[in-house]
Amino acid sequence: MSTPWKQARPSRPESCNILRVKKRVETPQQRWARENRDKLAAACRRWRKRHPEKQKAATYGWRKRNLKKWNAYQRSWRRKNRDRTNPLLRAFRVENREVLNEKRRKYRALNLRMMRAIARKYYRDNFERKRVEHDTALARRKLAEGRYTVAEWRQLLRKWQYQCAYCQRRLTRKTATADHLIALSIGGTNWIKNIVPACLPCNQRKNSLSKSEYLKRLRKSRKFQ
Repeated sequence: MSTPWKQARPSRPESCNILRVKKRVETPQQRWARENRDKLAAACRRWRKRHPEKQKAATYGWRKRNLKKWNAYQRSWRRKNRDRTNPLLRAFRVENREVLNEKRRKYRALNLRMMRAIARKYYRDNFERKRVEHDTALARRKLAEGRYTVAEWRQLLRKWQYQCAYCQRRLTRKTATADHLIALSIGGTNWIKNIVPACLPCNQRKNSLSKSEYLKRLRKSRKFQ
């Protein structure tokens, strides 16, 4: 017979069962390594110097096993140290231009459909940047100085209220083209002060004419329509 003052302990609900996590015990070697980091680093450097092949094999093995982590680290490091990596990469590309071009051609031939899809998607998402890059490359081929940015181009569109500088046709970011007041072929520059927004027909018809010459031709063509 149970005594009245001894009550049964309430059972713990199943949801409160918490597994006990064993505390990690630090070994003497780990303690020594933590307290003597400088000595350990010096010993590691001496070992790497004595066994370069083993160190190289171990490094490449780790990179192979942790490829995503290694690539992410490299990208992060390059972003933080552009002033160091960019000159080295440019020099490497100049020195190995033919080898790299051949490698790109082979890769493109093997993955043509994928590369075209990527190029179309990039152009749709960055059409303004691609046009600026195209104008810069064209100016370089024609030995013309100057370049402009996407921000300068957008500011110019706002200044002209998204209208063609010649026929006042309404423009959008996709339909607007950059026309050089003084054409690159006759010594014009690629700076933003030499550029006006124009619709594609006006840009093509103007060709290397000056603004006044093209406006005179435009008025004449409208008169006979």
